Amino acid sequence: MSRRKPKAGGLARNASPPTAVAAPSEPNRATDHGAAADRAETPAAFAAHRKFLLLAIAVGCAWWLALGALALFTANPVTVNPKQIALSEYVVTGRVDDATTGAVNVEKEWKHGATLGTIAVSDLERAGARNGDTYILPLVRADHDKFQITPGFDAERPPPIYPASDDAVRQLEELLPPAK
Repeated sequence: MSRRKPKAGGLARNASPPTAVAAPSEPNRATDHGAAADRAETPAAFAAHRKFLLLAIAVGCAWWLALGALALFTANPVTVNPKQIALSEYVVTGRVDDATTGAVNVEKEWKHGATLGTIAVSDLERAGARNGDTYILPLVRADHDKFQITPGFDAERPPPIYPASDDAVRQLEELLPPAK
């Protein structure tokens, strides 16, 4: 028997003609491999995924809040300069009454225990002092009745002063022996 090549578009002698297969109206569980089961569990799966998503969002928000709190409460801590304190004739804690005129009401003098009352300090405004705030001021005497802030080590910048926070006071207490 000889085999013939099929004509273009024709079928081989032993081949069966193609038959149209209708799409199944219902999923065939034997061949669907779980797709129907997935569709049936969609609401429950969605709820589980939603809970996981909400948990992830909550954890992310808590993380951002923790980072924000760290930045707010630990950013730019006050660090008292030990060299500036050592070079100062006087170190006072005082409330700035008027930064423009330099009026400072001294609450405590740390090095000598001197009672200074209200003094005049030059360059308070340049150093960034605000009226009504309390600062630790390292000072040298400029005249017999006027003080100036002990210069920092960068002539381009204003001399440093320190807000009288608990941390700055603690650092100052560690640097200085008790006043006489």
